[in-house]
Amino acid sequence: MSDELASFRQEWAEELYKDDEYENDSSQESISQLNAEEEKAFQLFLKATYLEKEGDFNAAVYFYREAIRLCPNVEETFAEYQRQQYLVENKAKEDEGKETENNSVDLQEMIQQLTVLHVTGLCVPKLPQTETHISSLPTELLMVIIKWVVSKDLDIRSIGYFSRTCKWFYACFKDEELWKLICQRAWGITCGKPKQYGNSWQKMFVQRPHLKFDGVYISENTYVHFGVASVDSFYKPIKLVVYYKVFRFFPDGRCAILVSTDEPKQAIQGLKSPPFRDPYLDFGYYRMVSEQTVNIYFTRETKPSKMEFRQIKKRNRNAVLDVREQNFFMQLKLENTKKSHNNKLSWENYHCTIKRSSTGTTSENEIDWKQFKPFIFSRVKSYTSQSTSCLGV
Repeated sequence: MSDELASFRQEWAEELYKDDEYENDSSQESISQLNAEEEKAFQLFLKATYLEKEGDFNAAVYFYREAIRLCPNVEETFAEYQRQQYLVENKAKEDEGKETENNSVDLQEMIQQLTVLHVTGLCVPKLPQTETHISSLPTELLMVIIKWVVSKDLDIRSIGYFSRTCKWFYACFKDEELWKLICQRAWGITCGKPKQYGNSWQKMFVQRPHLKFDGVYISENTYVHFGVASVDSFYKPIKLVVYYKVFRFFPDGRCAILVSTDEPKQAIQGLKSPPFRDPYLDFGYYRMVSEQTVNIYFTRETKPSKMEFRQIKKRNRNAVLDVREQNFFMQLKLENTKKSHNNKLSWENYHCTIKRSSTGTTSENEIDWKQFKPFIFSRVKSYTSQSTSCLGV
């Protein structure tokens, strides 16, 4: 069994080496094929990021829109471009760093430490087995299973339960390469290095503020609606309307925004997975511009229906279809609550820019965000009940 395991690991290492060579060759080719429009989109994207950090949000929205117009997936393309450049320019440096790095915890070293503690088997079946037990799997395959458990949705809670099974699973759970992939997925191009966290990727993920992806942030709000007065004007009904603002964030930088009067249990079901069929659902982008500040952008277009436009044409033959483009900008602060970390989003800014196609005019409206209540996180178990993607693939 040990000879077969050793040969399997050798074949596995050779395949990984081939994949690394192919990845480097493909990355060099993709960098050389960068066209002029993508370069211009990258420059506009970087300028928008700088203006956003400086607080000039109107100019930042303008340059973001121009960058998206040239390259619709500019953020993903830019992140991939930076990743490829990093692989090409720093591969030798990374290989050297992996050999000399003493601060991070190595998986094999941890397994050896557990063996020194006189542990009689890191994972052994409790009852006689008629089929192959999971303890027979090599560590490399178990790490692949763990990455599927985490998935691209970053289901950290599930691998926490997984690590409580035995000491072997706990050692795999503590693997720094796994937590490096998790951190890179959570923060993207702004991930950085865990120097201020003792060079521990796991410690960085636990202590550094980040959004949660296994649920939704909900804000419950109310407003007063005045009904139609009676014929004798004796009474006028007043209704207190309760509605909910719901945010769901995705690790790839997208977010779903829903405003509904339905109870949250009913509303959140439409945010589970694509295709999203709710007509009142908006999609936008978010970015963490600082450790606790989250900026959200989304666009909404409103135009009259075909029936309404026909009626307008009957009244005025020279009428032009009026399309209103509304660009919303929200700035929120990520905070902790008594129950958990990163559980609250408080309002800091909210405004809207409206552009009308018929007149070409643009107006900006500041929305009174102080009337809205903060968002509180609520975990949704169904969002992570199934895994459809592998972390790092």
